[in-house]
Amino acid sequence: MDYARFNASEVIIHEVPQRFVGGPPQQLTLSDRPEPLSGQLRTFFESKLRGSLARHGFDVEHDPQSPSAIPGLIAAIVADPARLIPASQEMAEQLHHVQTGVNPAGLLCVTLGTIQGAPSVAVLKVERENGVQVRPQQHGGGRSLTMHFLDDLMITGKTRIFKASIFEGESVESLDGRVADDQRGPEYSSEVASFFLSSFLGCRLKTVPSVATKHFFLSTEQFIDECVDDPERKADYTIALLATMKAPTRDIRPRDFAEEYFEAPDRTPYREFLAEREVAVDQAFEKDTALVENRIRKVRMETRHGLLVLGPDDEIRERVEVSSEQVVINDRVIKTQGR
Repeated sequence: MDYARFNASEVIIHEVPQRFVGGPPQQLTLSDRPEPLSGQLRTFFESKLRGSLARHGFDVEHDPQSPSAIPGLIAAIVADPARLIPASQEMAEQLHHVQTGVNPAGLLCVTLGTIQGAPSVAVLKVERENGVQVRPQQHGGGRSLTMHFLDDLMITGKTRIFKASIFEGESVESLDGRVADDQRGPEYSSEVASFFLSSFLGCRLKTVPSVATKHFFLSTEQFIDECVDDPERKADYTIALLATMKAPTRDIRPRDFAEEYFEAPDRTPYREFLAEREVAVDQAFEKDTALVENRIRKVRMETRHGLLVLGPDDEIRERVEVSSEQVVINDRVIKTQGR
């Protein structure tokens, strides 16, 4: 799915208040009429959605084990846009039901559009903040919420997307989607992502995180061993790879890894190397080191003349100095084996 080519046409907006378990019931403000998208509002939805999905997006599919009704509602809208009003209202009620007190109030925006001519639906939870006025409007007995941007405020600098998703497919079984959670980060637990992905959308990641992590790790390790000649860069890249595996960050995007740790001449060859091995360079995946645990505990270096340096990566960083001509180990020998 080429989500970057999403063209939005109309949106229906529902206001979903914060819900406190055990507290008094909250009243949702539901629209019963969609609004056409044009000008700044269309630019907002398209640019924010594309940016969020590019930075934090995961490819997803329907989870047949999930009891959520949302996949059926999304598929119904894709198949018949006339279902937008009742289906989106039900989606807003469901979002409010699965939220807890830790989830802030916001606007549920269900957006119709196309991707290269094919019908698609975007579902977003958007921050309600001071830069956006949300006004109810009456249309011949119907009501809708519409956004008005204040002229003296920057749209992209003020209004945040909390959650974003986009889907194609006219049946639950054929749903093809991409989901992003902009509130997710190292300080959050994985339940923050699963709240929107699983409990609400009823979806699962297409790629098994542990398998994706292993594929990325082994391919990167192979590139460093086979394609990087300079010993110092080889050591730096190896240490960076191990540090990334052990870092508290929950997601990895190979392109970002290359930009942060690889020197410029190695970045393009590295990306091409990964692509040849079917590692999605621009696709973020959830890190799960279960299948590479034994490999990331130690650093292994091999010198030009066949000498090996093996040890925990933190000790290697502290006690081993690597240059283009020599390896210096600042430590005391306590045992030798062989001749």
